[in-house]
Amino acid sequence: MQALGAYGFLSLRCGKTSFRTHVRPALIRLREALEQLHPEDRLDEVASLVTNLND
Repeated sequence: MQALGAYGFLSLRCGKTSFRTHVRPALIRLREALEQLHPEDRLDEVASLVTNLND
């Protein structure tokens, strides 16, 4: 999630648009990481948000 924030900041605020290409792969990796959490530890709201962003 930190990387996604950095990519957004660098591309939108600093004008380094090349970082936009890293957003989709980072979303995919975040979704995969969320899916691997134990069911009791899952962050369902975050997982849902990531899934919706990735579609």
